[in-house]
Amino acid sequence: MFPIRLLAAAVVAALATGCAVGPDYRRPDAPLPDHYLGQAPGPHGAATVQAAWWDGFGDPQLTHYVALALDQNLDLAQAAGRMLPFAEPMMAVFVGAAAALIAAITFQRIRG
Repeated sequence: MFPIRLLAAAVVAALATGCAVGPDYRRPDAPLPDHYLGQAPGPHGAATVQAAWWDGFGDPQLTHYVALALDQNLDLAQAAGRMLPFAEPMMAVFVGAAAALIAAITFQRIRG
């Protein structure tokens, strides 16, 4: 058992030293190009997008789908609020199964 503990301590120590950068660390300056490859150099403003670009296709089904998506578009807090009633029972099952597993492992260790 001693070599496994020694190996685990060495791995933890090696991983911990990789996180140390020192108190005088300064992020290096990374030069950014003025344009992407294949793009003409020069000033580029904000992209202009037509507000209802999908209307240009003249497809009523596409317009319906876009309207449906815009109506049902939720932000992250609303989506989390919708998921919470479904997630709580699953978490209860998971916690119960984890507790049973821990109890079984503990019983096996005590027994033998």
